[in-house]
Amino acid sequence: IAASGRPKISYKDDGNRMLKGVLAEADNKQKMRWEQLQHPITHTIVQTGRRKAKPEDKLVFGERVFLIQGAEEPGSIGVCTIYYVEERTDVK
Repeated sequence: IAASGRPKISYKDDGNRMLKGVLAEADNKQKMRWEQLQHPITHTIVQTGRRKAKPEDKLVFGERVFLIQGAEEPGSIGVCTIYYVEERTDVK
């Protein structure tokens, strides 16, 4: 995200992080919850273990780019992390 608060239109891969998880389309309840927080989401990603990425990070899967809107660790015991993400087609 640029200093103006708008999404950046470019992406530079720093090659430092690898995240392995399961991608799923967000359900209507999740979409509505995050839209009320003014952070629309389209998908969720569930990763085993503690959080490796933070809000505003981009996750790249092939040609697809996902902007992390939020993340939570259910139970706060480090078993898994759920990322709430928005798929972006305007970012490469």
